[in-house]
Amino acid sequence: MHTPGRSSVSFLVNTDKFYSIGIQIELKKISFILIDLLGRIKKERTILNLEYNNNTFSQILSSLFNEFFNEIDKEIKDKILGIRISFPGIVDRKKLKILDGINLNLKNIDLNDIFKKYDLNVYLENDANACIYSEKILGKAQKDENFVVISIGSGIGAGVYINSHLHHGNNNLCGEFGHISIDYSGKKCNCGNRGCWELYVSEIATEEELNRVSTKELSFIFDKEQNKEFVEKYINFFSIGLSNILLTFDINNIIISGNLAKYIEKYQQDILKNIQKNIFFKNYPLNILCSNLNERSSILGAALIPISDFFNLVNSD
Repeated sequence: MHTPGRSSVSFLVNTDKFYSIGIQIELKKISFILIDLLGRIKKERTILNLEYNNNTFSQILSSLFNEFFNEIDKEIKDKILGIRISFPGIVDRKKLKILDGINLNLKNIDLNDIFKKYDLNVYLENDANACIYSEKILGKAQKDENFVVISIGSGIGAGVYINSHLHHGNNNLCGEFGHISIDYSGKKCNCGNRGCWELYVSEIATEEELNRVSTKELSFIFDKEQNKEFVEKYINFFSIGLSNILLTFDINNIIISGNLAKYIEKYQQDILKNIQKNIFFKNYPLNILCSNLNERSSILGAALIPISDFFNLVNSD
């Protein structure tokens, strides 16, 4: 159960009293949103087809954010609680530092200099952990004390909410299930391992399939009638990864978020049947849910974190 925070009346009625900004960093893409206290998006922008590296990333992010922030009305700027950045990789939340973004080729980037001139509280969070906030506050986990969010993008991450707390781990590595090997002699991963789960179920796998069948339509490659072999392999690989998560945390609720969630949703029962073939899960009361927030789960979660901290909505270790 979350601990009640400041006046719930202020939170529910005076929706223009405070605002928050979310930033989502992805492969070749950066998005920005401004939300009010109810999580309603007041302003948003996404910049596609970006090319950046360790040398250029800070300058690109600084320039894009400055453009976004300058377009916000002054009366709203004065009511912004903070900025939260969602990043698909390993981060140091306290030092505001990107430690390793394996799939984005970014490493050891300090973000303090970019945001210090705005005189706002700035937070940095792993993208899957950010999803915990959106699912707990706005999504399908509002009544859950134990659940895991699987965030599928250029890689795969898991946000872990156990005993009413978001769990980061001692070294901020909790939830890096995309790099658990499901085939020790399989494909080589950027992390140095072989057969990592994300190579078979993330956008890396779908991009390979799109190229193979010469289409740009995800709906086609996830259509079992037209692309049976890929779909059956995908379901099998996805089920293996979920089984590992269940054996680790023994939870009953898994939420799938990200760009691929809406395509996976129609195969929930197939995934569940695959998992239940394992003797440990014969009568396992598992709920596999797909986020109704889809690709916005992470950036909404990022923007909700300053609000959550202010009102004590989600507990974090």
